[in-house]
Amino acid sequence: MRLTEHGHWFGGNGNAVLILKNSGQVLSHVQVMDEDISLVMPDLGRHEFKTSRVKTVVFKHLPTYPTDMLRLLDGTELHGEITNDPITVYTEDLGAIRVPTSNILTIIW
Repeated sequence: MRLTEHGHWFGGNGNAVLILKNSGQVLSHVQVMDEDISLVMPDLGRHEFKTSRVKTVVFKHLPTYPTDMLRLLDGTELHGEITNDPITVYTEDLGAIRVPTSNILTIIW
């Protein structure tokens, strides 16, 4: 898999892949409808990040991630608690759906 010129994995056009935690289902060509992702960090407080600047979100459901992780296009990796819950996504087949963050393993753009 190659990064695009925009720094995203999937074309830089807003498309993402969402992997669900319990079932492992993969939703591709997902549009995340939330304009910002809010992260509360213990040492930096609460910050809003434009979804268009986010490369990867990994929720704390993995043993290797005791907190939520947000990776930005410039490579910055931040840890804390993502407060967007649920996250609204759109797929052509399912339409707009609200997915609780407790059901999401990762979102990759």
